[in-house]
Amino acid sequence: MSSSESSSAESRLATAKTVLTTAASVAAFAMLAKSLVQDYLPDEVHQYIAYGFRTFFSYLSSQMTIIIEEFEGFVHNEVFESAEAYLATKISPSHKRIKVSKHEKENNYNVTVERDEEVIDTFNGVKFRWILHCHQVESKNFHNPRDLNYTLKSKVRSFELSVHKKFKNS
Repeated sequence: MSSSESSSAESRLATAKTVLTTAASVAAFAMLAKSLVQDYLPDEVHQYIAYGFRTFFSYLSSQMTIIIEEFEGFVHNEVFESAEAYLATKISPSHKRIKVSKHEKENNYNVTVERDEEVIDTFNGVKFRWILHCHQVESKNFHNPRDLNYTLKSKVRSFELSVHKKFKNS
């Protein structure tokens, strides 16, 4: 091996080390920032910041995303219920997490996707990506005489459906 090949290899190794070190530093900073935001900022501010990042990155993305919330005001969203029923038919053993339940008066089991589980579906050659998102909402306006520090918690659920923008009008 000549000295020029050796110095070229050393240069590439030094560049690779620099890139990896920088990537590790950026990742560590991002994790620290996320932790600080979650721990010290009110949920509303946290959601606003997350919305800003989603909006910024959506301009760069080739994907279009549709949000399907479980409730529209206080009324169940039929689109959410239909999506949940549809996705139950798409769950396969390859999924890492699924949710199974059975109500006392029902004969059948309910099988649904678990929070943050991704389901990939293809229809007429078009790839769709479904993700179920859930987050806790706390309401301190509920009075429980047995526990004065009681906080009523509920889950807000929504599906995120993503498809390539070129199929937007298909």
